[in-house]
Amino acid sequence: MVTIWQVGFALSAGNGTALERYQSLTQWDGGWYRLIILQGYHAPPIEEWNEENFGTVGFFPGYPLTAQFFYQLGLPVRVALPFTAQLFAWLMWSFWFVLLKRWQLSPLVIFFATLLIVSHPMAFFLVASYSESMCLAGFLGFWIGSQLQTRWGIVMAIVHGIALTSSRIVGTPVALLPLIQKVIPKSNDFMTWKRAILLSIGALLGVGTFFLFCQIRFGHWDMYQKTQGTFWKVHPDYTVVLTPTLYLPTLRHQPAERLFHADYWTSLRYDDLGYFQTALGFWFFPAIAILEFIGIYRGRTGWRQRWPFWYAAAVFFYLAAVAHYSRLFGSVTRHYYVALIPITLAVCHALSDYRLSRRVVVLVVVVLSLLALGLLIAQYKTQAAYMQGLWIA
Repeated sequence: MVTIWQVGFALSAGNGTALERYQSLTQWDGGWYRLIILQGYHAPPIEEWNEENFGTVGFFPGYPLTAQFFYQLGLPVRVALPFTAQLFAWLMWSFWFVLLKRWQLSPLVIFFATLLIVSHPMAFFLVASYSESMCLAGFLGFWIGSQLQTRWGIVMAIVHGIALTSSRIVGTPVALLPLIQKVIPKSNDFMTWKRAILLSIGALLGVGTFFLFCQIRFGHWDMYQKTQGTFWKVHPDYTVVLTPTLYLPTLRHQPAERLFHADYWTSLRYDDLGYFQTALGFWFFPAIAILEFIGIYRGRTGWRQRWPFWYAAAVFFYLAAVAHYSRLFGSVTRHYYVALIPITLAVCHALSDYRLSRRVVVLVVVVLSLLALGLLIAQYKTQAAYMQGLWIA
């Protein structure tokens, strides 16, 4: 129901017939995925690269290869791409509700947690021709499968882990979660080192296979990184957290330093919010760590269940900042949205330990309702601009 609502809300912002609106969900990165489906991965020798011809290796294969399956079944390519994203969105939401139900949260908490995720201005990318939904479905399925004490749990975890690491490069360190979990075991931890190693290696098959393909096909295992660095100006800076100015929440608009010419949505440029969001994140995660340590000191044990979500959120956020610092945080709003899902799950789990008074609940409901309304209005305008071909994030 949530996925169907997202699709309907997105289509309401488009123009033309229903089919034209649906196909307009394929813009920008969707165009590259379309080329991968139709032409496969190709690239001229690196020394012959130019702005007109540098191949299609700048995107991970999991999402376009899955969409190609539906294309081979007869769906038009601009229908197969958003349809595939929406299937993964449905899977992501399914896992989302499985976790919230398992934690025995109240329907009110579940409703507002879902509402805030759905109303975020970048939420429509879950049902557009982008790989966010596949990455998130892979992560949640990988985690849930790893917690099942059955062979089917191993299979589930590995399959979803492959989806995670074949859709986005940021999934690579998240695939190490079973190994990291062994360092901080639970009192009733059932996972052996052998099982943890198996799950992580299995999940890494997604990214490993892609890099192996690049080595065999192009002679460079890091062809993806070379393409991203040359033509999308992605030059990772892993010391970004040591930049003092990034801890100051500011809005920076530097049109002279735009990396390429595009039709920008002039009413609100989300890339101008990149520095502001980065500063919030750089303060948020240390604050959460302090709060969790206080809980540990007071004898609370719930942190053991939610730290994997904090870990995944920190990885998603940190690597987005690392990659986009050189790009003036141009597309970072969309990438930070991926981190918001595990963050919200962890917050919901923490809330399960508290009981609020009726007055506080009423106040929170009013504030969250107004916030969600404002975000939905922003999302409607955002997706309308995207479907017209304007650059958003």
